[in-house]
Amino acid sequence: MVSQAEGSGLRLAVVGAGHGLVATVAMSGAMGMWQAASRRTRVPPALVTDRLLAAAGIQPSSSVVRKILEIGGHLGFGAAVGAAYLTGTAALLRRVPAARRVASTVTGPAYGIAVWAVFYGGLLPALGVLPTPPKDDHGRQHQLLATHMIYGLSLGLTTRHRPARPATGTTRSGV
Repeated sequence: MVSQAEGSGLRLAVVGAGHGLVATVAMSGAMGMWQAASRRTRVPPALVTDRLLAAAGIQPSSSVVRKILEIGGHLGFGAAVGAAYLTGTAALLRRVPAARRVASTVTGPAYGIAVWAVFYGGLLPALGVLPTPPKDDHGRQHQLLATHMIYGLSLGLTTRHRPARPATGTTRSGV
C-alpha cells in the first residue's frame, strides 16, 4: 500500500511498476495453467512477440533470445501498465475523494478488462498482430480476458488504497 505521504510522481510510478511486475507474474502463472489444461501450444505473449518481431523484420539469433524478448516484453508491459494504474489511481483519489469508496478489488479487475479491451480489441488488431476478439479463437479470448482480470485483481490487491497517515503539517489523503 502506498500513501501520498510516502511519495508521488516518479516514486508512485516506480512502485506501481513493481506491483505491475507482481501482477504480471500472477497472470502468467494463470496463463501457464490454462495453457496446460487446454493443451494449447502457444500463450498469447509468445504469439504477440513473434508477430511483432516479424513485422519489424527482426529475426532473433536463437530461441533463447526470442524467449527472453517474450518474457521481457510481457514483464515490461505489465510493469508499465502497473505504473499507469497506480499513478492514475493516485491522481483520481486526489481529485475525487469519493472514489475512495470503490474498492481496489473492483477497480483493479476493471482496469485489467480495460487493458485487454484497448490492446487486444484495438491496438494489436490495428497493427495486424492478432484479429479482433470476435474474429479470434474464442478460447484464446476467454483466456486473455480471464487472465487480464487476474492481473487487475492482483494489481488492485497489492496497491489497495487506504487513508494516508497525515504527514507533518498536512491532512491530505493518499493512495
